[in-house]
Amino acid sequence: MKRFIFALLCTLVLTLGCEDAGDALLSPVVTVKVGVNDNPEVVRYAGTGELLLLSSKVRKLTRFRASDGDVREVSGHVLTPAEVTKESELTNFAVDAASRVAFVTQTLIDENGAGEQIACRGKLLAVSIAEADFGTIVSEVETGAMPDGVAISADGQWIVVANERDGDDNWGKCLLSDATDGSISVLKFEERQLVKQFDIRLQQLGANKAHREPEYVAIAGDNDTVMVTLQDSHEVAIFSIAAVAAMGKASLDDSVLNIVALPADALGRGAWPDGVLAWPLRSRSPIFAIAGEWNDVLYFVDGEGNVISTKVIETSEIPANYPRVDEAGSSYKVGLEDVGRDAGSKVAPEGIACQGRQIATANEKSASVSVIFRPESLSQ
Repeated sequence: MKRFIFALLCTLVLTLGCEDAGDALLSPVVTVKVGVNDNPEVVRYAGTGELLLLSSKVRKLTRFRASDGDVREVSGHVLTPAEVTKESELTNFAVDAASRVAFVTQTLIDENGAGEQIACRGKLLAVSIAEADFGTIVSEVETGAMPDGVAISADGQWIVVANERDGDDNWGKCLLSDATDGSISVLKFEERQLVKQFDIRLQQLGANKAHREPEYVAIAGDNDTVMVTLQDSHEVAIFSIAAVAAMGKASLDDSVLNIVALPADALGRGAWPDGVLAWPLRSRSPIFAIAGEWNDVLYFVDGEGNVISTKVIETSEIPANYPRVDEAGSSYKVGLEDVGRDAGSKVAPEGIACQGRQIATANEKSASVSVIFRPESLSQ
């Protein structure tokens, strides 16, 4: 299901964030192999034709150049945070192209001598992507437990991190479910140093209800309105950075958030919201698009939390040459190749990014990066 949602988000991103998306045919696909155990997870563009890949388990950041139907690896660097634990992973990143820095989330699980978990934590790393010191960690700061999403405002002033908690009651890795809450961290990057501004802690909903686990985050074009998906409780949280910062507190509870429940679909299935994108309109109120991972519904929500529209995405609506899952959920398609997931998937596109006429996927199972080049003409 998650891979299908990535396909849905790719369709959405093409509509919202890429130039000249139109109905252009996805033309040549160039795939570059990376290390077999790299576990490629997230891909982002950092400039024209400059592609960055984060491989989570080996904690590696790799730079590629993509142009004129060609993709090549330029440099790769294994990040060496000051602190690494047995279950440490780099889970996501956002790019500030102007300052040539990537902001990378890191999960940390501490164990005692008997191998028992004693703490679940997280950090944000500021990593240079400049040519001279690519991969150098210039700053790092503690966030909430198990960060999984990060976004930077368009003006580069604010960084927001979604700390999901990742409790074992919802198939996560942190076994300390009673002692760990989800949270949201807001930071600045000043004079090449990360400076935490405040944390918002999300309270548990009770023993018989789902915990609120922040999953993904987006900042609107006003550089102020933030939306965070709360996956396991089928909600989104909305807040104004300026309004919360004006309270002058380092730690706040979730009363400062506007928490909105997303409606179930016609079959009663909850949203299980995952990815969220800010609609790139600067001349009107913010609008966000949220992908419902469980029910294949795209929700369009304004900055006040009103659900203004929904769209059920049918498998038949995903173009044949997009990464996708079939209607039975037993296989997915990349390019024109059907890959049987039950028989052992070969590609597994995990992360998707786009820029201009390029679409890139991070392929977890095939340990590779694919770049799809769309032709100038819409004609075949």
